Amino acid sequence: MVAGRGRERQGAAVLSCRSWLFCVFCSLVLVALVAAFPLDAQTVRGHLVEQFSGAPIPGGFVLLLDETGAERVRVLTDAFGRFVLDAPGAGRYALRSVVVGLKSWTTEPFPLAQGEVLEYRIEMPTLPVQLPAVVVEADRNCRVRPEAGVAAGELWQEARKVLEAVVWAERQGVLQHRVVRYERELDAWTLAVRSQRTWSREGYYRGSPFVTSSPEELAEHGYVRPSAGGGWVYDAPDAQVLLSERFADQHCFALQEPGLGEVGLIGLVFEPIRGRDVSDIEGVLWLDAVTAELRYLEYGYTRLPWGVSSRNLGGRVEFERLPSGPWIVSRWWIRMPEIGLRPRAHRGTVLGIKQDGGWVDEVRTLDGQVVHQVATSQLLGTVTDSTGERVLAGATVRLLGTNRISRADRRGRFRFDSLTAGHYLLTFAHDDIEGARLVQPPMSVTLDGGDTATVALTLRTIDNLWSLLCPDTDRREDVGILAGLVRDASSGGLLPGARVAVSWKRYVADVELKERTRQLEGAADAGGYYHLCGVPLGVSLTAVATGEGWSGVAVELRIQEGRVLRHDFALRREGARQ
Repeated sequence: MVAGRGRERQGAAVLSCRSWLFCVFCSLVLVALVAAFPLDAQTVRGHLVEQFSGAPIPGGFVLLLDETGAERVRVLTDAFGRFVLDAPGAGRYALRSVVVGLKSWTTEPFPLAQGEVLEYRIEMPTLPVQLPAVVVEADRNCRVRPEAGVAAGELWQEARKVLEAVVWAERQGVLQHRVVRYERELDAWTLAVRSQRTWSREGYYRGSPFVTSSPEELAEHGYVRPSAGGGWVYDAPDAQVLLSERFADQHCFALQEPGLGEVGLIGLVFEPIRGRDVSDIEGVLWLDAVTAELRYLEYGYTRLPWGVSSRNLGGRVEFERLPSGPWIVSRWWIRMPEIGLRPRAHRGTVLGIKQDGGWVDEVRTLDGQVVHQVATSQLLGTVTDSTGERVLAGATVRLLGTNRISRADRRGRFRFDSLTAGHYLLTFAHDDIEGARLVQPPMSVTLDGGDTATVALTLRTIDNLWSLLCPDTDRREDVGILAGLVRDASSGGLLPGARVAVSWKRYVADVELKERTRQLEGAADAGGYYHLCGVPLGVSLTAVATGEGWSGVAVELRIQEGRVLRHDFALRREGARQ
């Protein structure tokens, strides 16, 4: 292949010689090209197949080993098990095949002459790797470097095969991809989506899909550190970081039993060694217990700034093998806290969570052939009135915290396509029915990657709302309900847990007429939805919403006919630092 390029350039140089002086120049260029592209390169090419069936083995490494057993070059087999290796020079070599889930296989040494092109068919015995069972207490002892423990070492070798394949694909630039990225604001406790922004980009698959610091920087300064512009920088580990010597030296490893959410998997847990005085990560690499394929990595942070809790913080990285052979990072996300400070306590509190993530939506070969397309989630549903019989055509359905809106068709059906996995809050309204313009309590919907969820939305009238929201409040003719949403004034994100208070004045006849102030209070739920029952009708009300680290402006309200009033509050952050 290299020699072919050299000969083509030689011909072009000869044709362009128009004078003696220019021909001398062409000859010099030709000499340089021949030096850069030697005509006598030596190549080993062939197929990696199963020993007995002859079936091709895609996505496996083939390594070229010299006489000392040192690796000189490696390549990943394609969808047909094919490989091409260019040797650095003549000599005796051997081939080693490394496939996830199978024991590695090394061929007998063979000679390779200068300029020779050798065809080689590797018939690899398909001897499965026996992953350890987490049954011995010693298996759980955390040892520095995964290979220090026999059981953990076996698991690490299989995980390493996938990580090395990911790095190889990132460096080759042999694929094109379309990546969808998103930024979300989440509730710190429920992880409900308060706001979301998405965008996409296309290009060659070269380098990790997310940016992280070098292993040396992470080892020295940690995974969470102050940024130059104020706030904090949170790093995630990519494949190169996990494979680095610095990571292995500063973490200890052990086996992890699967929980209810990891059925069919086996885990390799890691944590920082004792004495690490910078923020670090701990987590689990989860492998398929049968095929030994690395499925995903989950991690959390240690030693967070201002002593904040690490609950719901950290990240996830998912791995996938393409049909054509290469491995890629298919999905990832990282959750970072929005910190409010408590100066007197010298501590911080988590006001919310920022989640950055993305997924590889489509992968194509350089000639445009699609080899991977991700299946996003879909949300389907119907909207009916309070009886459940009449469909509400034209109803507006919203995913709170996003800009996604769907309108019900004439059969009351709506749909949202291309949704990312997560927890969403769904609400709707219909202008043709009395009371429908009131805030409906949001419905919580959880979507996993690639699934389809179906929901039934029923309009709640004033009577329905009173029965649902105020079952313990006397329904007198002179009281009503104040309800609505509490949002971030800057982003529009929902603010669960915010406090809402409404007060009013009453005059009481005692010895003399006295003015008394009455008040009702409540908190916004996980959807940022609040409601106050028993609010007097026809009276001037003063309402205000507040929260830890948030402030709002008091407003004057009055509930008239209809007995239910909607009012949304917008709060601004106080003393927040990222």
